[in-house]
Amino acid sequence: MACDMTGPCAQNALVAVDEAIANAMEHACANGSEGTVHITARATVDRLYIEVADTGTWRDPEPRRAAARGRGIPLMRRLMDHVTLTSGSAGTTVSMDTRVTR
Repeated sequence: MACDMTGPCAQNALVAVDEAIANAMEHACANGSEGTVHITARATVDRLYIEVADTGTWRDPEPRRAAARGRGIPLMRRLMDHVTLTSGSAGTTVSMDTRVTR
């Protein structure tokens, strides 16, 4: 996939995707279990759409660890125009998109 984006726009998308992947790996492979993470992306003339899906189970933040964690989703929301999380028995999917700036 080729997409003509400015450096800041590409950097924002890369950081948001990296955070989504890190979360997916942590949840899909929790406690040494095997899991799968799928990443899909597509670009239109002026938008970039990315989806990160895992086969893991959603875990609510642990209160004792919450102070040092929990910044990933707000970060993704700050860097991308839209971020949607969908969680169910088959896993969790983060869908996000942003306007492509040139």
